Amino acid sequence: MKNLIIIPARKGSKRLKNKNFLKLNGKTLLEHTIEFAKSVNSSNLIIVSTDSKKLQKLSKNYDVLCPWLRPKNISGDKSTSSSVAIHALKWFQKKYKQSIDNVVLMQPTSPFRKKKTYINCLNLIKDNPNYSIVTFQKTKKQKFNITNQNLVKLTNEEHLEANGNLYLIKSKNLLKYNSFYKPKIKGYIIKNKYEKLDIDNINDYNLAKLYSKEI
Repeated sequence: MKNLIIIPARKGSKRLKNKNFLKLNGKTLLEHTIEFAKSVNSSNLIIVSTDSKKLQKLSKNYDVLCPWLRPKNISGDKSTSSSVAIHALKWFQKKYKQSIDNVVLMQPTSPFRKKKTYINCLNLIKDNPNYSIVTFQKTKKQKFNITNQNLVKLTNEEHLEANGNLYLIKSKNLLKYNSFYKPKIKGYIIKNKYEKLDIDNINDYNLAKLYSKEI
């Protein structure tokens, strides 16, 4: 089974300037994610999608695929992760004439991943091929409700929110629905405080720096 890992890393960001260039223990957030991806997948099945020449050069130093700069029409603030992933997937399949079973999205803003989580999510989609797998965490905010591992719309019961650690979907479903949240979702709940962190603002980054000293 072939899993294509796509790492989206554009140069611009609203809340936290140049966040993909930020460093933890001397390595950028992008480097941390590339290193994790290489620990679970082969280099020729990892694509960094970026509109930055500097991030492209950094990626190539790690011997992963970063063959082009991402087009402007999918590099803006309103660009979706699914559009970025579909662009990379279509390029790969056309270039290498290989079919891909699963597409995995790993955002650099989640630098503290564990192999166990990745493997468990792969097993989950293997058993549930008509579902996309999204990592979630419990929160006090009213976002999603989970019942029997199926995510449904807002209620007043248990609340969850996607934390950006990992998205996993069958390639055919990504191409068909243009979304990581369709046709159905199974949520994988992350409890580890390090894995739950998604760096979106300066407070998140400061917390990440503290965490990096603990791990």
